Amino acid sequence: MKSLQLLIKPASSLCDLKCKYCFYHDLATHQALSPKIMSVETLELTIKRASEYFANAPKDEPSYLSILFQGGEPTLAGLDYFKQAIAFQKQYFAHLPQVQISNAIQTNGCKLDDELVSFLVTNDFFFGISLDGPKALHDAMRIHRNGSGSYDEVRAGITKLQKFGAQFNVLCVLTDLNALNIKSVYEHFKELGFYNHQYIACLEPFERLGQHSKEQPLFLSEQAYSQFLINIFDLWYQDLMEQGTYISIRHIENYLALLLNMSINSCNMTGVCQIQNVVESSGKIYPCDFFAHDDYELGNLTDHDFEYLQTNSKARTFIEQSHQLPNDCQHCPYLSLCRNGCYRERLNGKNIHCAAFKAFFAARLDKLKQAAAHLARMNS
Repeated sequence: MKSLQLLIKPASSLCDLKCKYCFYHDLATHQALSPKIMSVETLELTIKRASEYFANAPKDEPSYLSILFQGGEPTLAGLDYFKQAIAFQKQYFAHLPQVQISNAIQTNGCKLDDELVSFLVTNDFFFGISLDGPKALHDAMRIHRNGSGSYDEVRAGITKLQKFGAQFNVLCVLTDLNALNIKSVYEHFKELGFYNHQYIACLEPFERLGQHSKEQPLFLSEQAYSQFLINIFDLWYQDLMEQGTYISIRHIENYLALLLNMSINSCNMTGVCQIQNVVESSGKIYPCDFFAHDDYELGNLTDHDFEYLQTNSKARTFIEQSHQLPNDCQHCPYLSLCRNGCYRERLNGKNIHCAAFKAFFAARLDKLKQAAAHLARMNS
C-alpha cells in the first residue's frame, strides 16, 4: 500500500481572527517569506507532484492520498481555490483510479457561506471546526482583531454545516480557562449534538516552551492539564458505562487502541514523528505543522518531488531526533501509552506534560483498561 499525507496551507498563517494563544503568529516570524494566499500555479504543482508520487503504485491494490487544508484560516483563499483544487485532483489522478483521495479542512468556521459549504460537502470534505466551549469560554480566547468574540459566527458556520449534512468534528484548544471548566465544555458540545471531539493542549511559542513568569504565565499549566485528563475521562467513562453513550474523543480512543494492540492515527501519541508534508503558500515544504520554521525546511516543490522531500537528510534527521528517549522514560511504567508525547512539546528531551500524563495514568489506568475490555466485547 502506498500513501501520502499533505497538509496544505492555502492562506499560510493569514487569519481573520487573532486568538490570544495562536502559535502561527510565532511561526510566521520564523519564515523569511511573508504569508500570502497560495497561487494557482503552486496549487497545481502540489497536486501534480502528488500524482507523480503514485506513478508506480500497484494497479491492483488501493493507495491513499490524504489532504488537509489548514491555516491560518484556509477559507480566506475563497471558493474558487477549492474548485481549482478538486479540478486539479480530477485532472492529475484520472489515470490513477487506485488512489483514494480524502479531503479535509480545519477552519475557525467564521467565513463559511452556503456556496462554499455546499461545494465542499458535495466533494466529500470532512470539516474540523475550532470551538473552545460555551460562549464565555470561547470568546475569552478566540477573538477578532477588534477584540470581540467569535462564538456567534462559529455557531452560524456550524449551522450551515448541519444544514448541508456535513461530517465534522469539533477541535478544542485547552488553556487553564477551559481545562478547569471541562465539564461545562463537554456538556455544551453534547447539547449541540457534537459527538466527535478533539482536545489539544495549547502550544507555547518556541522561545517560551516550558517557561513561565508572573508577567507571562503559561496558557496551560500542568495542574490544569492533569485535572483535564482525569475529568474528561470521567465524563466520557460515565457516559459509556452508565448511559451506554459513546462520545468519540481522539486522545482517549488512541489510548484504548494502544491497550488493544491496534494502530493509532495521532502522531503526537506514537512517540515518533512522521513527515506530514506541510505545503506553505510559497511552495516550501516543512515536516510538520508545528515545525513550519525555516530551520526545518525540507525543500520546495519547484526543485524537488515528494519522494525526495520525505527521504532527504533533513527529513531523516527530523524523524531520528524524535526517537530519542531520556532515561526517565525508558524506566517509566507508562511508556507504552505515553511514548514521551509530541516531539514539539519536549524540553531537554522530555515531554513538558510528563507530570500530567503520570497523574492521569496513576489515577485512571485501571478504568481505562476496563473501558477497553468493554468496547472489545461490544465489537466482538
